[in-house]
Amino acid sequence: MVDLASFQKMNPSYDMGFAESPCEVLRDNNVELEDITTDPTRMYAPAMVYGLSFRLKKWGTFRVCCFDDIVFNDSAFDALEMPAQKRAFAQNSEGCIILCYGASGTGKTFTAESISESLHAPLWSLSVCEPGITPQQLESYLVNVLDVPSTWSAILLLDEADMYLEKQSSFDLTRTAMIEIFLRNLDYHRGVLFFTTNRVFAFDEAFLSRISMILYYESKPADRWKIWESVLNRVNMNDIPEVSPANWSRQMINGREIRNVVHQAMILAKSNGQRLCANDIDQSLNKLVGSLVELADNCRAAGPFIPIR
Repeated sequence: MVDLASFQKMNPSYDMGFAESPCEVLRDNNVELEDITTDPTRMYAPAMVYGLSFRLKKWGTFRVCCFDDIVFNDSAFDALEMPAQKRAFAQNSEGCIILCYGASGTGKTFTAESISESLHAPLWSLSVCEPGITPQQLESYLVNVLDVPSTWSAILLLDEADMYLEKQSSFDLTRTAMIEIFLRNLDYHRGVLFFTTNRVFAFDEAFLSRISMILYYESKPADRWKIWESVLNRVNMNDIPEVSPANWSRQMINGREIRNVVHQAMILAKSNGQRLCANDIDQSLNKLVGSLVELADNCRAAGPFIPIR
């Protein structure tokens, strides 16, 4: 996201120097101008612009000659498994807070990503450690991070937000202070905000009172079948007779692992110089399931069994 004002706000001590045109910068580096001469907008823009990389989660400078048009996946939301009533609410979820909880790899993060694609809105994903580990760090961070996305009409995703969602303990004063700061800033947030968690068993009532919609995700064979179909559809494999999502869905793996299986199968097919086929997925799936079984056996042999999920 290119935004000079927000960059200055988040990096007040950064020296941005003087703007130079792409022609001046590229000429100094002996680079051809062919990439920008066909686009007058980029020809007369500054060569370097300031903004945020959502993938790297870092503020920085970007070359204007490397920009491309944004291509949104309008069919992403159609692949989302969700009851019709909640689907309609989620698709029109401007100005609300959504809690997604359940087992790992069941589609919590994918829900936020799909709604982002559907609304043609950027998705800013934060991990729980980014806001800081002290009340002072958290307050300073939240004042900016909850305000900036609203200027972009962006969706904010706080992944694995267990420490904020769990019921408070009166003995942990630092955590209590941090949650109070978070709740206070949350009341002023007017954008779309997603929380995801897979480990909370007792939710804090103060947080629940601020949630607009709660989505529970569980891993069932029928859901795994639909996830398989969705992933296979992305790689154009649903029309191949040998493909059998019904058989593969019997394996107790989650959505993230399903995507990893297909990704590894694609790498295998490419290394063999052939098109992705059902046999590649069978090999990749058997390898993953075998490694999970081996890991579970080793955990049991080492002592008291610790669940690997």
